[in-house]
Amino acid sequence: RRCAQRSSSLALGAKPIRLDVQNLTSVMAEGDYLRVHHSPRRFPAVSKVDWGKNILDLDENIGGKNNIPGVIVQEDTEKGYIVLNKPPGVPVHPTVDNLLENVAGCIGRSLLDRNRDQLEGKMLELSLGAKSNSTRTNTYNNKEHKYDDELLYVVTPQRLDQNTSGLFVVATKKQFASYYAKLLRTKTDTIIQQGVAGEDGSGRETKLSLTNENKQGQIKKKYRCLVCIISKDSATDEFDRLLSLENSLVTHYLEKGFGAPRTFSSMRTEDWLPCLLKITDVGKAIPVDGSAASRKLCTAIWGDCDEKPDNCSVIVQVEVELLTGRTHQIRGQMSSLGFPLCGDNVYGGTTSRDTGYVNSDMLALQCCELQFPDPDYEDSNAAEIEKEKKIRALNPAYRKKHKKKKIKAVCSKRSNSFRLDGAWWTHLLEERSGLD
Repeated sequence: RRCAQRSSSLALGAKPIRLDVQNLTSVMAEGDYLRVHHSPRRFPAVSKVDWGKNILDLDENIGGKNNIPGVIVQEDTEKGYIVLNKPPGVPVHPTVDNLLENVAGCIGRSLLDRNRDQLEGKMLELSLGAKSNSTRTNTYNNKEHKYDDELLYVVTPQRLDQNTSGLFVVATKKQFASYYAKLLRTKTDTIIQQGVAGEDGSGRETKLSLTNENKQGQIKKKYRCLVCIISKDSATDEFDRLLSLENSLVTHYLEKGFGAPRTFSSMRTEDWLPCLLKITDVGKAIPVDGSAASRKLCTAIWGDCDEKPDNCSVIVQVEVELLTGRTHQIRGQMSSLGFPLCGDNVYGGTTSRDTGYVNSDMLALQCCELQFPDPDYEDSNAAEIEKEKKIRALNPAYRKKHKKKKIKAVCSKRSNSFRLDGAWWTHLLEERSGLD
């Protein structure tokens, strides 16, 4: 799985080119720089699931790989999307040194294996069509039977941190990719235009009109997470403070930039990006210190109780509705409120720094609920095409260039709703509760 990249020293800021089999005959030019990753970073979590199997498929003889769990929640080939339950520890996009072990790559290879015969037939038909067309005139190009779309299309129109698990959408049609990306953009823009929280320094807003209803044509996302209650004096007081935030709209501002950690502030700052979320549910306080059962839970969550944050004796499961989609938003906002996520070694949820941010797979954060309007597909040029037909009927000499069909996705009144019953830590909390 070695990976090589090539860039030219003659063009400052030039984007490197990832080399593959298509570059076998390429010739290196003087001044070119070749980078070879002999030991690429690996993501073993990709092999713990079957990327072509439904999550409800429990028959080890169906879907491929013995009894390995599946990830597909729903697949709609007509609309062009797959909703999956992304496991933690898997990046969404290729990394600089690993092209294969990511969501897009795994789903793409799964679709390729499943549709291999059909794809090979299409490729053969295209090849024969190209050969026969070479001896014809250009009238062939006016035929309706053309393959305008890729034989296999897989795109991830959203982001999700490598260590975050849960519901995730993959587009298998160009039109749906554009449609879903637009839904994400317009939601954030609409929320910001309707209002941003005040500057009282608490990061809390009392107006809840933005989130009372899931407006038609908008995406709705909810996340569940485990947060740390950290207090030198009274964990009860800190838990009560968290409980008081239930059903509250929380606002912070994110400093523009890259890398981690990101900087969040409860005070409005010029040119910083507004971040809004609503805390929809606060669970019960669960001890992770003291009794043998508590220490067992602590070890299961952090791997080692020594990696639990100092003065953290209680954890709580929280659900939040994400209103704006910023980098590390839930992690940064909850940490700014004083409740870092368990296992988050960037924002205070663990004392461990050994594995580094990208390799920590114990982050207790999951996208647990997703709603988005189901798309309808229509021809955006239909009216103009019909107009041309009428003109041509009245005037056979009319020679204006034919309009091609241009299919686009638009919001319908139907809605798709998905929810996961539990996260990777759910059974651990249930076991702890059963010991009380």
